[in-house]
Parts: sequence; structure tokens; C-alpha cells
Amino acid sequence: VAVVIFLAGVVALARADRVLLGYGPGVYGIAYPEFWTTFEKEWFAQELRMNEHVHNDLMELSIDAGFLAGGLYLTLLVLGMGYGLTMAFGAEDRRKRTLGYAMAAFFAAFFIDGLFGFNLRVPVSASLFFLVLGMFEGIYAADAPAAPSFSWRKGAYAAAAFLMVLCAVGHTRVFAAEVEMQAGVNANSLHDYAAAEARFKRGQRIAPWDDAFPRRLGQVYMVTMRFDRAIQSLDESIALNRYYILTYLSLAQARMYVAQQALLEQPRDTAKALARLDAATSDLDALLRICPMFPAAHEMYGRIASIEALAVSDLHDPSRVDEAKAYWARAAEHLT
Repeated sequence: VAVVIFLAGVVALARADRVLLGYGPGVYGIAYPEFWTTFEKEWFAQELRMNEHVHNDLMELSIDAGFLAGGLYLTLLVLGMGYGLTMAFGAEDRRKRTLGYAMAAFFAAFFIDGLFGFNLRVPVSASLFFLVLGMFEGIYAADAPAAPSFSWRKGAYAAAAFLMVLCAVGHTRVFAAEVEMQAGVNANSLHDYAAAEARFKRGQRIAPWDDAFPRRLGQVYMVTMRFDRAIQSLDESIALNRYYILTYLSLAQARMYVAQQALLEQPRDTAKALARLDAATSDLDALLRICPMFPAAHEMYGRIASIEALAVSDLHDPSRVDEAKAYWARAAEHLT
């Protein structure tokens, strides 16, 4: 069953042209709306919920880092079970035989449960897995024949240690950004928008790849009526994650507010306002390509079309009657 699921993941990756390197670690939650089924689109539209994990370790590893990484993890689990059974059947010490059965059962449990969950994404179970893996390797190697010494072994150990330190530094940076995010969210909930803005900006400097920081900044700018800056930040967020649906909605709303302000100031000069509103509808078109049945997008689309229709109708220009009618028809299409 595991091999079949793994091969299905490989086929899916091959169709997506990412069979060797995958989409990148942790990118599943960002990339998978492109491949939503109708059920997943309807689920998001109704519940505003989406999966962040595949609920299958083998498949998610293949999506993250290609089928070689998924195959490597599958091999690791099979070797763990195999060496456990080898110890159980071959050791003379009863305690080691018992330990061998326990190790085989442990890796079999990760193997089976990993077909329906994401143990490697949960800190507790992932830590337990690697601790037990290291312990078992040490116990098993103690009885194995001494391996020949190689001149490059110390260099390999040094390189591995350097890589571990590099990973620790990188994850410390991620953690520091998450602290800033949480502090900013707390400040925002208390309506301390200056503090929230400062926290989100600091977090964005620490983790410039995280689309949540410019999105949160855009929301702060909208609450504080700085719509041009909101548009800039939300555009940055979409550039980092073009599948986060709610960003498109906020961006369209910001453009709509700027256009309404322009119409209030110069009601006879509709060109710039209509250009803003057309940009907002383009944002909503991008959203609806991802989730065509998202109701908030249709409601926003109808509001924008109504504003465009009123702006053109208020000109009382006979040559633009058909244009106004088209806007009213679009509003009716999305609001009814």
C-alpha cells in the first residue's frame, strides 16, 4: 500500500514537472490550491478552511523535496524494521531480542501511521523518531564489526556538524519571526496599530520570504486608512504567495476604497477611478480562478460593478449608457 501511494505521489509530481526536487520544504500549504478538487474548493468557500499537510508523510516528503527524498524516508523505515527483526531473530541476549521486536514495531507504527498522518511535522513525534533512530543505530553498531577508518570521515563529520548548526541558526530565525508575528497579532487585537506595524515590519525583515507579514501590514494600513500603502503591501504578499485567497479580497477592497475616494473628490473624472476598479476586478478574477464559488468574492465583485455603474450613470452621458448597463448587468450577475 505504501509503495502504491508513494508511486502515486511520484506520478503527481511528474505531471507537475517537480519530480526531482519537489516544490520546496513546507511549501505544500502554499502550492496545493492550484490542484484543488471541486470538493476542496467548496470546502474552502463554505468553511474558510484548507489543509496544510497531505496527511501522508511519504507523499508530502515527495512533494517537498522530490521522489528521491520520499524514497529515502521509505528506505529508512524499511531498514529500521529490517534491522529490528534481524536483532530479534539473531541476538543471543533475550533483552536484545525483545528490543529488536520493539524497534521493528516502532518503525512499523511510523510506517503505517505515516500513511494517514504527518508524524514528521509534529515536533513531539518527530523528535521521538530521530532519538530512537539514533539510539537503535548505536546499539546495533556496538555489536557490528568495526568499520574501516577513512581519511575523509572527520571531514564528513565536520561538514555534518556545520550543516546542523546552519539549520539551527535558520530555524532560530524562523522562531524569532514567529515571535514578532504573535506580538503583532496581539497588538493588533488590542487596537495598538503602531505597535502592530512595528512588529510586522521587524518580522518581515527577519523572514522576508513569509507572505503573512506584508499581508498583516496591509491589513493594519487599511484599518488606519492608508490605502495606497495597503495596496503596496498586499501586492508584495501576493508576489510571495499567489494562492492565499483572502489577500486578493483585501487587495480588491483597498483598491475599491481608493477609487471611491477619487470619485468623491472628482466625480466627473472617472478614468482613474475606473482604472482602480478594473484592477480590483482583476484581483477578484485571480481569486475566482482558484475558488470559483467563493461567496465573498462575488459579493465584492457586485459592489465594485455597482460603483462603476453609478459613476458612469452620474455623468448623464448618452454615449455611455450601454457601458453603465453592462456594469449593472455584471453587478446583478454576481449579487443574485
